[in-house]
Amino acid sequence: MRRNRWIFFITMLAGLFGGNLRAEDDPSKVKHQALRTLKDTVITAINNCDMKLLNSCFTPDFAFTTVNQTTLTSASQVDKFFQLMFKSPDSMLISMKCKPSADILTRFIDANTGYCYGTNQETYKLKDGREIVQQSRWTAVVVKQNGKWKIAAAHAGVDFLNNPILNHAVKQGVWLLILGFLAGLIVALILMFVVRKLRKCTAKTA
Repeated sequence: MRRNRWIFFITMLAGLFGGNLRAEDDPSKVKHQALRTLKDTVITAINNCDMKLLNSCFTPDFAFTTVNQTTLTSASQVDKFFQLMFKSPDSMLISMKCKPSADILTRFIDANTGYCYGTNQETYKLKDGREIVQQSRWTAVVVKQNGKWKIAAAHAGVDFLNNPILNHAVKQGVWLLILGFLAGLIVALILMFVVRKLRKCTAKTA
């Protein structure tokens, strides 16, 4: 009986320490979990237009190329970009919701550097009340600084041949062109009518 107790005790200790060793032998799990937390923070920041939170996810010397191929390298540039996109009078957009997914687990170049890439579903709300959904692709380089994972570089892009927002802008431009042409035609017809009337009046007077 005593022998069985010792066997049970030793087995329990082996399982306990073995589990701890396996966790220590696989530090990438801890890294991946920290990077998922970083991704969730970025999503929350963008979806809530919280630029302070978003800027906290970047390294001090980051480079972020947006979906319209504008490269931002400072917190002030990030603030200005989002103000221009969603707050300016000339913007077509009110807000954006993103839903990114990774194609791969982050691949680590060394203990403190990795990269990942994937897709993003972007839902844009336009000022006319409509919503447009488009797909984009992204690539990100992450580094660990002062014990925290940050984004050092990120690049986003869309298929310019299949871009709902661009198509919407083009359609608007075409309609404006048509309306401008019709307005010009109407003005020209009115002027012609007035000129004819004036000529008739002049002829009668003569």
